[in-house]
Amino acid sequence: GAVRVEASLAGARADPQRLDVALEIAPGWHVNASQPLQESLIATRLDLAEGETRAKLGPVVYPEPALVRLGFQDEPLAVYQRKVALRATLTPGASALASRIALTIQACDDRKCLRPEALVLELPAPRGGQRR
Repeated sequence: GAVRVEASLAGARADPQRLDVALEIAPGWHVNASQPLQESLIATRLDLAEGETRAKLGPVVYPEPALVRLGFQDEPLAVYQRKVALRATLTPGASALASRIALTIQACDDRKCLRPEALVLELPAPRGGQRR
């Protein structure tokens, strides 16, 4: 409920494809940045899903986080809010029917954090141009 995720691929089948993962975070909520300022916080991470051997994921480009102070924390937090775009390249294997990626997030508001989630997104093999 607090975070909506959508992933898309663009590019030809034989080439590495551009992977775009869009997060839409509900007002009043945030997710921790890919590099939180505190070690105990769950980072936002995009990776291949566990057991995925058919594809290769290139380096992920994460946006700059916002620095915020919330009532439960004296130190600032590095977070993503509202609309966030993650980008990478994905090279599917030659016989891949689908590629699976995993997005790890933890949604929080100014009073509580929901349990961390590892969302597995399945991206079908491309047929040519662009796919979603």
